Amino acid sequence: MAKRSVIVVGVLLVVVTAWVGAGSLSGRGFGFGERDCTLTSGTAADGVLEGQARCKWPVAVDRVDAVLAAWGDQSQYFGNVAESHVVGQRGDRTLVRQIYRARGIEDREVVMECFTEAIPGGRRYHWHKASDQSGNSGRNIEIAVHEGFWEVRGDEHSTTVEYHMRYLPGGNVPQFLVSMFLSSGIEAAMTDLRRAAAGSTRVAAAGSGGA
Repeated sequence: MAKRSVIVVGVLLVVVTAWVGAGSLSGRGFGFGERDCTLTSGTAADGVLEGQARCKWPVAVDRVDAVLAAWGDQSQYFGNVAESHVVGQRGDRTLVRQIYRARGIEDREVVMECFTEAIPGGRRYHWHKASDQSGNSGRNIEIAVHEGFWEVRGDEHSTTVEYHMRYLPGGNVPQFLVSMFLSSGIEAAMTDLRRAAAGSTRVAAAGSGGA
């Protein structure tokens, strides 16, 4: 989700081929004692920040699904999500307003369109910035690009989680500054998800990390 970045959540993967030619990807392993995750991040050719992570945890898949399916409760689990509220429903799409908080910059806000779908062996949790942002409070900077998905597969013994995202914060934050914290933000999101699914409560207050 403590989050040390405005890079979320919720949520979100882009195909790796979108990064070919960007020339600014980095990869490394991280995790708990087992260093059970791999992470890749960088900037796409269109200037949008992108990242992906893959983890395998000794946590029941049902517990991970339960956290991700609760779109309106993400502020309880992810440290950079200051507020998360369901503001509407359009068919199978849930509209969720979230406010993101990070030290040193103004809060960011977005209304997301969220939905789930079955995939072979598991589920995918999608989100993207909704075309209608009228549900925003107007008190915070609107996020420019916010989209991605989680993929979850597993059983009662272990879960494989993939996280894909594309993000631009909007406003006047220099892109190099956001890029600098991209990897740490993704790592924090995976750490928060695992702890929440394992039964821990929220690990830290929103905004406890850097930009």
